[in-house]
Amino acid sequence: MRCTAFLVMVAASAGLAAADAEPLDAMLQAATADFAGGRYAEAMPRLRALSLRDVPAADTMLGVMAVRGVGCATPPCRADAAVGAAWFMRAARRNYGPAQLALADAYARGRGVPVNWERARGLALAAAEHGQQAGARVLLARLAAARRAEQAGQGASPAGR
Repeated sequence: MRCTAFLVMVAASAGLAAADAEPLDAMLQAATADFAGGRYAEAMPRLRALSLRDVPAADTMLGVMAVRGVGCATPPCRADAAVGAAWFMRAARRNYGPAQLALADAYARGRGVPVNWERARGLALAAAEHGQQAGARVLLARLAAARRAEQAGQGASPAGR
């Protein structure tokens, strides 16, 4: 029994072995450069290792990759808004502004989560408190316009174009 538990611990830590060799900041910088350069398959292992260390920027990038359907090990990749929203939610729970804004947009548009304008509004306000004022302002304006249109009987959606 102890041997099995030990093997499970070794197997679980094996994924972090490469991550341990590279400092967290350097790993995040390399993953971000790969992500920004569209080298999603190269970014994926670092992002997953960073996610295991609770780095919300990594979770957010993994969410974007899921929404776009990029970065899987064996193409073709499939876009999955629900998986993306789950990654955004993971990072948003740690008060990461970009993830809060991405999740607010998902709730406003009903992409990967049910449409919930109040939840979208709350997340946009939280994102503004965490450095995402410009994006939050745009989303809040879109939500307000949709609410006014809905009240006027025009059946609007805050999804925007």
